[in-house]
Amino acid sequence: MKLKIEDFVPIKKLSYWRFIRLRSCLLSGSLQNFSESNFTNKNNKGRAQLIGNVFHEVMERINEISQHTDQISGSEIRSIFNQALNNVKEQLVKSSLGHFGDPSQWPEIIQIYKSISDFAARCKNFNNARPKEVHSEVKLSSRDGLLFGVIDAFFVFSNGIELVDYKSGRMTDDEYFPKEEYANQLLFYAYLIHENYGVYPYSLTLLGRDFDSISIEPSFERSVSLANEMRQVLSHYNDSVSCQATIRNFSNPTIENCLYCEAKPLCSPFWDHARELGLPRWGQVAIGKQVKPLVISRGGWGTLEIEVLKSSLHVPRLKMTRILLKRFPDLRDNLGQCVLVTNLKILGEESSGIVEVTGRSEIIPFEGNFGT
Repeated sequence: MKLKIEDFVPIKKLSYWRFIRLRSCLLSGSLQNFSESNFTNKNNKGRAQLIGNVFHEVMERINEISQHTDQISGSEIRSIFNQALNNVKEQLVKSSLGHFGDPSQWPEIIQIYKSISDFAARCKNFNNARPKEVHSEVKLSSRDGLLFGVIDAFFVFSNGIELVDYKSGRMTDDEYFPKEEYANQLLFYAYLIHENYGVYPYSLTLLGRDFDSISIEPSFERSVSLANEMRQVLSHYNDSVSCQATIRNFSNPTIENCLYCEAKPLCSPFWDHARELGLPRWGQVAIGKQVKPLVISRGGWGTLEIEVLKSSLHVPRLKMTRILLKRFPDLRDNLGQCVLVTNLKILGEESSGIVEVTGRSEIIPFEGNFGT
């Protein structure tokens, strides 16, 4: 399969996280425009996304209740948590993520449950005064309509607005400072609040799933500067589309840009540089043809051998082990079929050509040219 320039269409409204992707690589940021979006890896962030769903739903319900009472009972907390958990279980049943197991046994989910009671007890509200208004999961746009975001929560008090963003993952960098992209996200949301309400929040807070919080210093100037940068990136992308730029003009293959990028299977410049990027042992990729019958163990695990057509590894063949077949319902035992495989882990020496399929891997059978 080959990407054509008509797959790139102008972006009308830009979100913060899409801006982050566009700023690094126009191809990555334009991914959701592709008709081939079904080729992206839905398992990569599936578990983390589900954990985030539980945390966000729990906090949204707590915010709703806190508008009417200073205390939340233990039974209410259990009911809130169980409803969020049931919703996640339904998502697992409907998706191909059942291999993640029972979410009620995930350590991250257990941590959220243990922390809720303590949070509700010590944080009746943010300023020891019930807010006049509580807003959760609010979509706001800039006045010119070019930028938008969905804000987790903001609280309107008599003396101003407190803005909160919930994070189910790690909130700090390796030096224990707030992650820059998270701090900037709050600054952008503060900008949107000012655009819509004429008031700039006096408090910006990141709240983690353990209910620890990190304060971000408000800065109207930084918020405006960030919003203007987002407009510039949006304009640059749309200008590139209108000028019918090629995929090579859109892509920027580096280890930082490509490691977690869902567009890389479709990106010919990525394949041109794959062996030079220095991908980690668990992040290898390959395109190849099946050369031997699929071997299946009694436990339902498979082993597949392919002749390498393109790869980040310097080997002519790959033997892929630990394939949990129920995760890949589209995979068939067809000699000569082409497959794309992502996030492979090298076992032993690279020259052995033996790799392991990981929880982040995707195996996608296809026909025609892919990433070429």
